[in-house]
Amino acid sequence: MSTGIIIIFVTAFAVYVYNRRRSTLAFPLPPGPSPKFFTGNAHQLPQKEHWRTYAAWAETYGPIFSFRMPGRQFIVLNSLRSVTELLDRRAATYSDRPRRWMYTLAKRHLNIFNIHFDHPNFKVYRTMLKASLGTRAIQSYRLVQIEESRVLLHALHSNPEEFAAHIKRNSAAIILNLAYGWKVTQNDDYFIGVVQEGVVLSTILNRPGRWLVEVIPSLRFVPSWFPGAGFKRVAFDTGQKLSRLDAIPFQWVKQQIQSGSYMPSFTSAQLLPEDGSTVDAEQEDIIRWCNHGIYAGGTHTTVIAITSFILAMMLYPEVQKRAQAEIDSVVGQDRFPNFEDRDE
Repeated sequence: MSTGIIIIFVTAFAVYVYNRRRSTLAFPLPPGPSPKFFTGNAHQLPQKEHWRTYAAWAETYGPIFSFRMPGRQFIVLNSLRSVTELLDRRAATYSDRPRRWMYTLAKRHLNIFNIHFDHPNFKVYRTMLKASLGTRAIQSYRLVQIEESRVLLHALHSNPEEFAAHIKRNSAAIILNLAYGWKVTQNDDYFIGVVQEGVVLSTILNRPGRWLVEVIPSLRFVPSWFPGAGFKRVAFDTGQKLSRLDAIPFQWVKQQIQSGSYMPSFTSAQLLPEDGSTVDAEQEDIIRWCNHGIYAGGTHTTVIAITSFILAMMLYPEVQKRAQAEIDSVVGQDRFPNFEDRDE
């Protein structure tokens, strides 16, 4: 029997077992489009802009619906109420993440966004980030936010057609300053390029429906030289590249500390504990993972929020006029708003 036939047989058997297990769930899944036996709803999802399909399905199936891809069931929350109820009020139940085997093979399973809720590092990450990014701590970053907001406004005024690029630069500049004490001076900044390359590489590992090992986890035990095991070589190579990229800004901060000319940042604060203790290799790894989480969690979310705001103001200019009038009533027209104006 050829290798190809064996792989097809194992895949078919795994899908069969998965469907049998799904049919015996204690609680029924939310409604959703009818899946095919082997491929689920993969044939109904476009290559890009999945959210358009989700929005259309939400109109048919309601604010909570489900669909299936090979080896994985997805539940989509499409309303503020459902998100708040499940991910906020019931966070202890629903805040965990599914295991992604390509991340494990790439040795990225300790990534802050991949680690399991019950892993010992989870509480360590949370404690470290809360101490440095809590309500009080973030007040120390206000000057950076104000400075970069001025840069953003100038760029938007000078070249409004490139507004998306300006917003991305603004978000990255604030996060890099916060995480590493790095000062961004231009759009094609070196560190921005480094971290963006890391984001692109991470999407290779996280591509939905691309890797058979996510459907059949036992394939992770197949030797990398075995026919059809190219995914293991991809995971290894990608993991190596990501590790090298992670080390670049981290090592830069360590060099700055050694030279005595470092800028205060999340990394420098963690490498120089107030009690004067020495940070060992394991603690350095934890700091690196937290830094990765700060950038990954802070850049794209901010960019999406600001660009969505711009779209909303373009679609509803009357709302923009009311918002501008409210700002003018508090701030006036001879200066920029600041954080203290929010208390007015």
